[in-house]
Amino acid sequence: MQDTLDKLTTGQFAKLANVEKHVLFYYDEIGLFKPEFIESNGYRYYSYHQFYAFMVIIFMKDMGMSLKEIKEYLDNRSSEEFEQIMLKRLSSIDQKIKELEKSKRFIRHTLKNMKIAKEAKLNQCEINHYNQQTLILSLPSNPDTHPTIIDEYVQFIKDQNIVFANYVGSIVSKDAISDDTLPRHRYLYIHDLGKTKRNNTYVKEAGHYVTYFHHGSFATLHKAYHAIIEFAKENTLTLDKYFYEDLLINESTVIKDEDFVIRLSIKVLDYP
Repeated sequence: MQDTLDKLTTGQFAKLANVEKHVLFYYDEIGLFKPEFIESNGYRYYSYHQFYAFMVIIFMKDMGMSLKEIKEYLDNRSSEEFEQIMLKRLSSIDQKIKELEKSKRFIRHTLKNMKIAKEAKLNQCEINHYNQQTLILSLPSNPDTHPTIIDEYVQFIKDQNIVFANYVGSIVSKDAISDDTLPRHRYLYIHDLGKTKRNNTYVKEAGHYVTYFHHGSFATLHKAYHAIIEFAKENTLTLDKYFYEDLLINESTVIKDEDFVIRLSIKVLDYP
């Protein structure tokens, strides 16, 4: 028997590498990572220097490479091939970082909306000042090409590659508010949460806006539009052309649509 004082049993090496023994058995079986020698009695022994080779396998596995891909690399390893693997992985990491940053911005936007809704005075008009905001618009609404609002909504989120589609807002013409039915929007929009390059951006101007936080479903939203118009008349306010409709609380957090919170706002042109 060879001198095993500088060798490690399967259990010892597994402990050193922080893996289960069956992992080493499996890697040996598929030819990915074998013990340095096996005694006639079947005992496997690893050398200390094999730890570094095993760490390469763990590293590549953590990068998302399959065991088959790792074996192919180890069987034909070279500095050039390793460089290509690293560059490919670096590109993949950069893409994941972008996706995570997008998710983080969306989460912050969602939490902000929830906070606004929680602190809002519901179902009454008030005047608030809003800073300038950049919106990303859909094409103008066209009933001929998109007969229903859902058709247009689906097309918009596809065109803009919108992953988080629960917070699509609407722009509605003031002139369309004429009866007790909810008017069709003129544009759909999402808030530009940054780090995007889009051509169809639109600036919602800073200023004072009549605001109404509607606690209820879309079926009763027309009441909020009319409440704003009446409020403007009573206070001799001149309103701009368009309403902005933001869904702050939706089906993500409430069971019934009667518990939605929808913010309507329209700019006051002659506010003191």
